[in-house]
Amino acid sequence: MLKKILHIKNLGLFNNAACTSTPFARATLIYAENGRGKSTLASILRSCSTGDIASVSLRQSLDSNNAPEVNLLFEKESSRTQAKFDGSVWSCSYSDLLVFDTEFVDKNVYSGTVVNTTHRQGLLEFALGEDAVQLKKEVDSEAQKASEKSREVVAIEKQLANYTDGMSLEEFANFQPDPDVDQKITSLQIRLDAAKSNAVLQRKACPELIPEPSLNLEVFFGILSTTLEDVEKDAEETVRSHISKYYNGGLENWLSQGQAFNHENGCPYCGQALESDNLIKAYKTHFNQAYKDLKSKVSSLAQSIEKRLSDEIIDKLISTVEKNQSLADEWAEHVEFQRFELEKTVLSDNFKQIRILFDKLAQAKQQNPLDTVGCDTEKAQSKLLWEKVLLAVRNCNDSIQAFIDRVIEFKRKMAGENIQEIQKEIESLKLIKVRQESAVCDLIQQWNDARDTKKLHERQKVSARRDLDDLMTRTLQQYQSEINTLTKKFGALFEIDQLSHDYRGTGLPRSNYGLKVKGRDVKLSADAAPSFSTALSEGDKRTLAFAFFIARIEADANLSSKIIVVDDPVCSLDQSRRSQTKRILREIGRKSAQLIVLGHDAHFLRDLRDDLQESRVNIPTQLFKISRVANDYSDFSTFDIDKECASGYYRNHKILQDFVNGETFDDLYVVARSIRPLLEGYLHRRFPGHVQRNKLFGQIIGDARAAQPPNPLVYLQPLATELYEINDYAGQFHHDTNAAADTVSINEAELRSYAERALTIIYKGEPLS
Repeated sequence: MLKKILHIKNLGLFNNAACTSTPFARATLIYAENGRGKSTLASILRSCSTGDIASVSLRQSLDSNNAPEVNLLFEKESSRTQAKFDGSVWSCSYSDLLVFDTEFVDKNVYSGTVVNTTHRQGLLEFALGEDAVQLKKEVDSEAQKASEKSREVVAIEKQLANYTDGMSLEEFANFQPDPDVDQKITSLQIRLDAAKSNAVLQRKACPELIPEPSLNLEVFFGILSTTLEDVEKDAEETVRSHISKYYNGGLENWLSQGQAFNHENGCPYCGQALESDNLIKAYKTHFNQAYKDLKSKVSSLAQSIEKRLSDEIIDKLISTVEKNQSLADEWAEHVEFQRFELEKTVLSDNFKQIRILFDKLAQAKQQNPLDTVGCDTEKAQSKLLWEKVLLAVRNCNDSIQAFIDRVIEFKRKMAGENIQEIQKEIESLKLIKVRQESAVCDLIQQWNDARDTKKLHERQKVSARRDLDDLMTRTLQQYQSEINTLTKKFGALFEIDQLSHDYRGTGLPRSNYGLKVKGRDVKLSADAAPSFSTALSEGDKRTLAFAFFIARIEADANLSSKIIVVDDPVCSLDQSRRSQTKRILREIGRKSAQLIVLGHDAHFLRDLRDDLQESRVNIPTQLFKISRVANDYSDFSTFDIDKECASGYYRNHKILQDFVNGETFDDLYVVARSIRPLLEGYLHRRFPGHVQRNKLFGQIIGDARAAQPPNPLVYLQPLATELYEINDYAGQFHHDTNAAADTVSINEAELRSYAERALTIIYKGEPLS
């Protein structure tokens, strides 16, 4: 419980206030006039409970530039704690403090004549109590975390929007990595360019196959293998062919007869030597054109070798390959191919070897044209070398043909290409490439993580909210019943109806309830009639707010550990409700750890003290007063509430009695000026209705002397002389009968004598004897 206010500085009227001389009791009542600092003290205690410094900071003293300071001493189970406020933060909070004041009403019930969403939210939070605090915190925490993650998701999405080119983020994020994306983009870009240049490409030149070189080995080796027998056969064939041209059957006989002549000296026809006796053979040998042809062929072998196996042929083949390669290179961006390979060294080496062999054989034949030259081995060797040449050329042609086929296929595809589809595919690949960038991958990961975390918090929020809803429903049903029980005890004609909760507006839980006044529905909003603002008096509204507060406290299972602070509990309440409030506070004081009541009605506080100290309750009670001090600041002091509540009559009586009993008074004028009003009060009480309040004491004595029966003032006539004498003495100290009243000298013995005479009249109803 709160034991002492060690100091309050620079807050409202508390410039440098403290309440340390006497510790607070289990029940502590603090009296103060309006505007002296009760609300400031209540706000300080609320701020200490919640840790919210806003309302306290706003109360900083207007004439001070120094930061507010507060130091409160709490005690719990013999352990003491100081809660200090340095102007910006509390050193610790004391959540067991529950405060009912104007701020509670403004935040949780109504402001002026209005009940708004903020009030409904505040009331629900207050009504739920500690059992729901953790669940409410969990819901709020998960909602806050989900909201933070939602903002994080939006922020990341804004960053990712710079990369997606209008594509949905889900689709963009689902792109799979492609290590060949650059190559594919390049390939598609080439296709796109090609598609745009289709007409040109269709006319574009393409490589052609290389003509294979020719070398007739059979002819060459046929010449080499030709002999005399072969020539003779040729000649005989030639002669017979010649004779057959003449259809005279005697030609051959004629030729044969010519053979009969002496031909030692040679042929009789041509003079050539004749070795044979056969005319046809002699004629064959002499006229052997085949021999001449053979010689011609043999002599032309070297030229033929040079022509068929010259370096020019190789150069032409290589040049053709290079031309084809150049044409193929122009297709390189459209068609894949292997370079055309035709090794010049392979051709040269084989050509050279064949030439060497052929030259050797040709020379041998030229030297012996009628002999057989060359063998099968040399022919096979030549064939092998030439096949190597042809193989190289054919392999190269295979590559060229494959390329030609690709070009043909490419042109076919180009004729059917869709430019828009290619462009779309390129754009998609570009986005895939962007998606693979490390910065984008990091953002996508952050985005997915933030969304997953957000979903997790939303699920946890839903779960906690479900539990909270169940608890709120049970709690509010009980709360409604308690509130209506209290309002009935206050004698109110209204009750709350259908107290429940919802999440409209901000999405945060809030209370929702209706009012019934004399069984008729009353709207909480001011835009309908009847409404909260018009159907309830100020006392009703205050009663409703107090009922909300008390119902929550009485339902608190931990009330025995709570400090209950109530500021001005009977403001705007009539006598009946004041009495009920007093009974409620007495019960709260009995059940709670400490009850602190702030009030400006001393009589209510005195009656409450009496109830708290009643033998059946017997709660230790301490009273303080917030008093005015120098420079119109406020400070705490002990408080004699009985003296404060006493009437003028009783105060004056006590003064005279204390003086007569020997108590010392520094100011004897206080005693002297108490005699006449005491006797006036006595006469008003003894003769109620017969002594006019506006008459002076002397006039009252005069009325008594002139009274006639049945006027009861006739009973004063025996006292008239005594009353006159006392009035003559006491009147000199009052300004209404003596302008110089402040300068009259007082004899203490004389004063005591007149004080005793006045008390004797009151006690005995007769003069002092």
